[in-house]
Amino acid sequence: DLYVAAAEFTRGKYIERGIPADKIVIKPHFIYPEPQVQRQDRGYALYLGRLSEEKGVRILLEAWRSLKDIPLKIAGSGPLLDGLKAFVRDNSLANVEFLGFVGPERCERLVREARVVVMPSVCYENFPRVVVEAFTCGVPVVASRLGSLVELVEDGKTGLLAEAGDPAELSQKILWCFKNPNELAQMGKNARRVFEEKYSARANYQKLIAIYQQAVGCLKKRSL
Repeated sequence: DLYVAAAEFTRGKYIERGIPADKIVIKPHFIYPEPQVQRQDRGYALYLGRLSEEKGVRILLEAWRSLKDIPLKIAGSGPLLDGLKAFVRDNSLANVEFLGFVGPERCERLVREARVVVMPSVCYENFPRVVVEAFTCGVPVVASRLGSLVELVEDGKTGLLAEAGDPAELSQKILWCFKNPNELAQMGKNARRVFEEKYSARANYQKLIAIYQQAVGCLKKRSL
């Protein structure tokens, strides 16, 4: 009776392929239990995710060639790890640190202590939980202007958007974040508010119950 998509972008793709629009509803992902400790800015940028081509990690390191005064922590593993380490070594990026795979507790702390979380994806994302994890801790996100990221990160409000695959624009956006701490702090507050309104367990439960009620209504109509 109903299909559930995590983002409006994804819903649009399903509609393009022929699923009736009135059968697709939106229910975003959420975080539970949510962290109780709020942001503790330690002054670094954080990439958290798989080290693979579609995630844009090469673009991230290209951007960092002009950001040698800004610390970058990269948490995650994947097929590009050795090549990325070689790039960092060849370009003398002493401010880039590879952390490898991190467990949930350390992941939460890394996000909470980041100044900004970076998502430089060059392929469509459905609904990356990393964005919501950042918002939970009041941390703004710098993301690619691509797919559902445009929907999740409100440019200038909860973070900044840069053209996908453009290291120069990405570096400019990161630099702005580190040069404008007051504006960035306000973005962090906005991000936390958006989390509470849209991505908390309470908000998600209400959406889910409404979807179930809608599906039951469809069943009742068919039985008449």
